[in-house]
Amino acid sequence: MVANSRYKMTLSLNVLNHLGINLYSSVPAVISEVVANSWDADAETVEISLDPNKKAIVITDDGHGMTEKDINEKFLLVGYRRREDAGGAITKKFKRRVMGRKGIGKLSLFSIARNIEAHTVKDGKKRGFRMVLKDIEKAIKNKGDSGGEYRPQELNESDIRISKGTKLIITDLKKKDLGQAETALRKRLARRFGVIGEKNHFVVKINGSPISIKDRDYFHKIQYLWWFDSHGKAYRDLCRNMKDGEKRSGTIKGTKYKVSGWIGTVDTREN
Repeated sequence: MVANSRYKMTLSLNVLNHLGINLYSSVPAVISEVVANSWDADAETVEISLDPNKKAIVITDDGHGMTEKDINEKFLLVGYRRREDAGGAITKKFKRRVMGRKGIGKLSLFSIARNIEAHTVKDGKKRGFRMVLKDIEKAIKNKGDSGGEYRPQELNESDIRISKGTKLIITDLKKKDLGQAETALRKRLARRFGVIGEKNHFVVKINGSPISIKDRDYFHKIQYLWWFDSHGKAYRDLCRNMKDGEKRSGTIKGTKYKVSGWIGTVDTREN
């Protein structure tokens, strides 16, 4: 812990255990929370690098970045609820609906790793800090379970190599094998984030390759498909083994409401 750091996190050991170390059990689940934060930051591109040799995960976005106040009052404030902040439910640039949940995403990183670095740039000002799990635990224990103050190590501006947005460097991973993580992560992100794609100004790449709708990895299993808008045919074209399909109107008769999306059925459930 660095006594003169400008950054501060306060939490209890109980919170750390339940909302951090024990929150998730897989890399894809944790990275999904980070991608949601990038969407909320009005990022257009998110780059995820999985490096099995260095046993590291690096996530970089070109969103709006953070000021010192943002870091302390939002990123490091456990339980910060953006949706209840003034205008927080809708993003400023792209008018997106906020996806971030209850401000616990940064703690969930400690489910998979022991060291986290955050680099961020906003209005041309570079800021960065490093969080170490053992130091957080030590700071909390010194104060007892009721709560403790942890001050992350502040980084020099020269350590910040990005010119825009935010970069998270996740190291000292608890699960050393990243060999199979990319496939699982692609599927998880493609299924959770229907907004991924150029039309929504939100491209997500893993090791340089963009995630696409095909990464959902279930269209080849669909037996029957019903679609409810003009975009539905694109889904039908992906269902190579489909037995039949039926097009339905996109309007509910007698109302002003329109239905969009699709419904697919399969022979057997996925294990």
